Amino acid sequence: MAIIAAERQYNSVALTWGVGSNATCEVRNAEQSVEQAVSEYIGSLSVLWIGVLDEPSPLGDRTTIERNVISLLSLPQATNQFSASSEWLGRLSSRIQIRSSGLWNIRHVGGTFDAASLDLLEKWIVQMDGTA
Repeated sequence: MAIIAAERQYNSVALTWGVGSNATCEVRNAEQSVEQAVSEYIGSLSVLWIGVLDEPSPLGDRTTIERNVISLLSLPQATNQFSASSEWLGRLSSRIQIRSSGLWNIRHVGGTFDAASLDLLEKWIVQMDGTA
């Protein structure tokens, strides 16, 4: 919805976007330009990828790193220091947690941060490129 809110040209699909999972052909065709705009926006972003090659589980390294990085970045002092840019589409989100945290993934926003998770993150970074 953020890209729809940012671009008036997409107002016609605002009522159908994200509603249900069985859109008609007419609705899908109308939403195609928004899908393209979203893909172009995502394609223009810089992404940091860290290969955490463990088995997915609630106690796994990937889950631990994700939970703690989101918790860390959503701490009040972090959101003041590392705020999203003024052009970030999340500022137009209908969800207050996205707008206030500066993060799209809000599953662990406001969670408890464990500093030991940074050692775990470093371990996987070192395994990726062999440096610390």
